[in-house]
Amino acid sequence: MQGTLQRVALVDLFLTLPFALPIVAPAVVQAILWLDRELGLATPVEPLGSLGALFLNLLGVLAVCWNGARAVSGSAELARIDVPARGVVALLIVGYVVLGGVSPLLLFFVATELGGALVQTRVLFR
Repeated sequence: MQGTLQRVALVDLFLTLPFALPIVAPAVVQAILWLDRELGLATPVEPLGSLGALFLNLLGVLAVCWNGARAVSGSAELARIDVPARGVVALLIVGYVVLGGVSPLLLFFVATELGGALVQTRVLFR
């Protein structure tokens, strides 16, 4: 059980680490926007700005800390907290894609959120 929960956390750590790094996060955002344009989605985008970049990095650091704690501990208790949080994050992303004009490419993150929730739920209820 612990190993599976730690592996899910390590995947999350890998996905969130770039957002914690001030030099890397804007490049990741630009890559998403580039792919959006290349796929012909042409989602209108507002500039991130310094305040947006700051919050992106702050939340990236918090995500790295959370995922790091989960990866080190493999705690079922942390997984029980993580599963509903993943549902909320998935709903927020879908809401922003549908109502807020955010690129549909971010639905990839919905898949990672729901996939991680499913794996952890299966482990917790064995």
